[in-house]
Amino acid sequence: MIYLDTNVIVYSYVSPDDQKQVLSSQLIESLISDNSLFLSPLVVQELIFVLNKLHLPKPEISDIIELYKKYCRRNINKKLVLDAYELCLEVDNLKLINDAIHLKFAEAYTSKLITFDKDFNKFKYLTSIVIEILET
Repeated sequence: MIYLDTNVIVYSYVSPDDQKQVLSSQLIESLISDNSLFLSPLVVQELIFVLNKLHLPKPEISDIIELYKKYCRRNINKKLVLDAYELCLEVDNLKLINDAIHLKFAEAYTSKLITFDKDFNKFKYLTSIVIEILET
């Protein structure tokens, strides 16, 4: 299973960079086709928030959420959040809490996390899963 950070999904719909949009779309299609896409409730929450902030029409947001909610297969629990908090303390950056939650969730259920967010470089030496940071 492969975990996608929210930004990969967002860029597949809305991106000022055509290459980023194409790369995101192709990656998502491939993961869906292989049935290897894995998301957390945090991804769904962030997706709703960001797409609304970008002023996508609510019916379009609903369609997008309908598509992705079936790949959200597990819940986030208190232990995971507290482990993410400890990870943020270790890198001395509490502002990375959402990224840390994504990582801890990915560690629990997948072998790889894919993102465009370079902040994940701060966690690479603290995890056993692969963190792939996409570039265009």
